[in-house]
Amino acid sequence: MHTLFIVKPEPITDDCVDWRWKHFKGCLGALDGDARVLRDAINRPYCLKVPLGNYYLCDNGYANSHGFLTPYKGEKCDRTSIRGAKDEMRGEMVVDPLEELIDSWNDRSGVDEETNDATFVDFVEATNDWNMFRDQLASSMWNEHITGGS
Repeated sequence: MHTLFIVKPEPITDDCVDWRWKHFKGCLGALDGDARVLRDAINRPYCLKVPLGNYYLCDNGYANSHGFLTPYKGEKCDRTSIRGAKDEMRGEMVVDPLEELIDSWNDRSGVDEETNDATFVDFVEATNDWNMFRDQLASSMWNEHITGGS
């Protein structure tokens, strides 16, 4: 799917100093929408590839699982912020990559044949270790907030 992006998603780096993103090291962007579509995109032969260790910010419609970080249950997700983050991180696009992906599934044009040794997320299911990752991230952000850190 990455070949369909005008700009390949690049994760937030360890040296990021932008206050909006510096806590989200490894984040590739933001997703909103239907979790069934995501599961389908992950399970197809030529699928959405999320390298292990990287993730997308998602709304509560998704499971908090490897590759997909969601807010805590009961917390309101600001869909405008998610959409804004998605637009800002992927940049302005001439075509919607998801529409292009759907078309390529039908005619196999634009299929990413690239193979390498990278390991990718291959299922969407809530996991305890990913919940601990979210807890540690939230704790780090809270501690910085209450101590006035930058």
